[in-house]
Amino acid sequence: MQYKIHCGIAHTRWATHGSPKDVNSHPQRSNEKNEFMVVHNGIITNYREIKEYLKKKGHNFESETDTEVIAKLAQHIHDLYPDFSFRQVVEVVIQQLEGAFALAFKSSKFPGQLVATRRGSPLLVGIKSNSRLQTNYFPVLFSRGERQRLHEHTGELVHGKSTALQTINICWLMTKRKK
Repeated sequence: MQYKIHCGIAHTRWATHGSPKDVNSHPQRSNEKNEFMVVHNGIITNYREIKEYLKKKGHNFESETDTEVIAKLAQHIHDLYPDFSFRQVVEVVIQQLEGAFALAFKSSKFPGQLVATRRGSPLLVGIKSNSRLQTNYFPVLFSRGERQRLHEHTGELVHGKSTALQTINICWLMTKRKK
């Protein structure tokens, strides 16, 4: 697969569902058009139930992973509610998931946007400016500047759109802008 993007997602994950082979690698996609792409760290404990539901709704699966279920669920929600924003699609998706996870979503339906969230698994989101962002294993080292952001969050959904980064507190669904 080839992608034209100005945004990247990366992670390290032990294969908990499915054997280690290309079809089970990330990102996982919602369909052949790659309309929703997901990388995931964690375990979705109810993925079998969601997978059976989606199969009954006509979705076909390529991999053995719990991550593909998330991508197809995002597609399914978008198909049901085409007027939902990318953020709203992801909010509905994560309400259906049980387990611990860190997720990052991209979609051709929402160009220039990325949505990330976590429940119980680590997630680090950064925006790089023209200066260098250096990372080591931990801690993450970087020089602070008004155009650089690095945010480790809990209980929030991060919505990146163009150069803006917005975090939404999922518990109360209150919105606050990070400057």
